Amino acid sequence: MLAHHAFRTPDLIIGSRRTVQLPTHRIHLFSDHAAKPSQNTHIVSPNALKRDWSVRREKRTGNTSHQLASLKTSMFTNDAIASPSPGSPNYIPSKLRSFRSSIARRDAPAVLRLWRSLEKDNFLHLLGPSDLEACSQLVIDLCPTEHSSTWGGPSRVAAEELSLGLANRLSTSALRACFAALIFVNDSESVLRLYNCFLSQMEHKDAFEDEDSHSSEGTEDELLTIPAIRNSGFPVDKELSIYAIMAHAIQDDFSSAIQTGMQNKWSLPSFHTADAFLDSFAPSPKFRQKVLTFVRHADAASLLSRPSIFYRHLSNLVGTPAMRSLQTLYTTVVEGLSENYPWAAVDSGSPSDTRPVTIPESIWAAFISAFLEVQRLDLAESAWDDMVRYGHKPGPGVWAVLIKGVGKLRGAGPALTLWRFMKETYVSPDSSSYQAIVQVMASARQWEDATKLFNEFRQAPSLPSDPHSEPLYNTMISTHLAHSRDPDAIGLLEDMLASGPHPTAATFNTFLTYYHSKKDMKSLSSMLKKMTAHGVSGDVATFSILLCALLRVLDRGEAIQRTLALMDQHKIKSNVATHTAIMTSLLQENDKKALGAAFDLLGTMEESGDPTMAPNVVTYTAVLNGIHNWTGRDDRLVQDYTELIVGKMKTRRVKFNKVTYNVLLKTCLENPSAAGVQKALQFYRQMRREKTPLTGDTWHIMLHGLAQRNEWVVAHEVLRDMQDSGIRMTDWLKNVAERVARGYIISKQRLARAAR
Repeated sequence: MLAHHAFRTPDLIIGSRRTVQLPTHRIHLFSDHAAKPSQNTHIVSPNALKRDWSVRREKRTGNTSHQLASLKTSMFTNDAIASPSPGSPNYIPSKLRSFRSSIARRDAPAVLRLWRSLEKDNFLHLLGPSDLEACSQLVIDLCPTEHSSTWGGPSRVAAEELSLGLANRLSTSALRACFAALIFVNDSESVLRLYNCFLSQMEHKDAFEDEDSHSSEGTEDELLTIPAIRNSGFPVDKELSIYAIMAHAIQDDFSSAIQTGMQNKWSLPSFHTADAFLDSFAPSPKFRQKVLTFVRHADAASLLSRPSIFYRHLSNLVGTPAMRSLQTLYTTVVEGLSENYPWAAVDSGSPSDTRPVTIPESIWAAFISAFLEVQRLDLAESAWDDMVRYGHKPGPGVWAVLIKGVGKLRGAGPALTLWRFMKETYVSPDSSSYQAIVQVMASARQWEDATKLFNEFRQAPSLPSDPHSEPLYNTMISTHLAHSRDPDAIGLLEDMLASGPHPTAATFNTFLTYYHSKKDMKSLSSMLKKMTAHGVSGDVATFSILLCALLRVLDRGEAIQRTLALMDQHKIKSNVATHTAIMTSLLQENDKKALGAAFDLLGTMEESGDPTMAPNVVTYTAVLNGIHNWTGRDDRLVQDYTELIVGKMKTRRVKFNKVTYNVLLKTCLENPSAAGVQKALQFYRQMRREKTPLTGDTWHIMLHGLAQRNEWVVAHEVLRDMQDSGIRMTDWLKNVAERVARGYIISKQRLARAAR
């Protein structure tokens, strides 16, 4: 009877749209037995819950037996007997009246029968929001909210089936109440059964996964808390997964928790979210730790079982100062290889039921690269040691990552030492490792060493025919051009055309970028002709370079028309993505003529009438960001164009996203006039009003910008908002928060002295 000791005085059960108040008595502390075996794992500090469910308790009947009796007698009411035939004009109105009257009488079996009938006839869509809301409340009222030895009969059947239907149409409040009730009555098997029904329902509805759903702790509020599945324009409640993980934890079934994470088509909630979720149940510390550990490992297993999502997530982590999230993910993966929390195996082993995820060399390489990118050579060394300790022999790919990263941090000397050591350990270099060392030498402006290493690669018996060696050739071409050795670069291109690897758009773009920087239109034109003659199609980058070059010799309109015509010849489809990419390149030119061309393109998109060309929030945000990042920009021009873009977005009803707001906040706070602060506060309040997620980078922009202007009173108000939001504080946020707190105290002391 684990559930008899399950909880102590929970205040709330979280709901996605509705809330249910639970009684604060007769619910006991989850026993330590349920938490066995405990582990020393990181526990996220709980945050105060921001939402509260309110249920009109007076609607509940006195006891379950009395309620069931009333349910049985209601089966013989007129609503259940007298019913027009399906062909009758009164059939639908009669069904809807019966549905509403059955809810009013709290007649759950009758409501379920009518729901099934409406579903069979494809009339469920005729139920309005008030009907669904009333039905949801009925289900919530049917669910026990305190310890009970049993929960069964018609009320439970009705509650479970109706809650699944409502989850598709209204909210998951009823389904949450059912899950909580099943946990209260110690029926973890039914929690999992109901959860699997929910998953099947999502599969049937062709729910899909958003690969951007994972992100870093620094952007946790923006991405990790956004439901990754969308169905019928309605976000699915990811927190439902926690009920399933809780059920697995009650059963002490770690392997099944891992499978649940991997089978989900959406990411599990973050630690921060899961910890806040558990607050409502007030579990014992050991059980809380156990559930959070299960969630952490299940989410990591899910992430690594989807490599494309994993690499994107890792890139997001590297792009923010949130080191803790990167370290936590890595630690979780290493724990997954251990015997304590087994779910991962090195690539030399085969996946099994207990270790369903294999960790190939590319995963180790990705972690080592990430640690080197954030300048944590110590963590990269630890990852290397772990890789060897768990039985993976480093191959040339992971050596390439190490050489490139160390070369960037420590220079060419240490990188060459690693290169020699790799050879001494009988690891044969491949094209990727040669590319890494050639790139390091080129960056150190050691052209002769780079050339020597490249020639060594070409003299190897089998390596030059490597189909993946084109990036190495491109690197060497770039190295030649950087040292103004144009004939060597052209010669290498001719060798590629004659003997391979065959050049791609990336190869030719290297030349085009070089000629554009030299303002050599003749050579640029010649290279474009060579590209066409050899059947190589240009990409968006090709035509971005071309347009920037044409703007130097033609008026804006003609330059744009010629570029678009060439894109058509190369079968590059004009759409919002291609035009946005070209505008981004134009804005990087830091040239007013290029800026004008970017706005001409934007106007073409706005006036096209083609939905695939219509500018979206990404387009407008890219333009804002490009203007803001101009080198030596004219502040007045930035302000004018910012106002123009904001006006366009409002006119076209394009809703700002978090990135848009960040650009606007930064622009406003860097505006030296007093109006800048007021405008920033206006956007800040708009974000809060629209419930746009305020993540670590947004808070940092606000606090840092206000501190730079010595706006200590306003900064202190924003600081209090941030503290009340419950965001997890990273080191970089703590630093700016402490600066604001100190500045506010000093400003108050100065005012006090001045008033004496």
